[in-house]
Amino acid sequence: MTSTRPIRALLRGLEVLHVLNQRNGATVSEVASAIELPRTTTYRILETLCNAGYAYRAASDERYRLTIMVRGPRMVSMTRPG
Repeated sequence: MTSTRPIRALLRGLEVLHVLNQRNGATVSEVASAIELPRTTTYRILETLCNAGYAYRAASDERYRLTIMVRGPRMVSMTRPG
């Protein structure tokens, strides 16, 4: 079986989801620092996640947070091994 190269953009998006899952919201700068990407790239990933319904930006503090679409039981059960 041959090994395939991972899709870098997808890996970056998953890293962003992981950071948001670890925190109660994060700014673009906080996420960018955590995953060591430029702020502009991180911003585009966050906005893409927002457009897809996986994250939102709170108007009150400009922090990005995960939606129920990611935190819901269906998503959790899909990611558990077994």
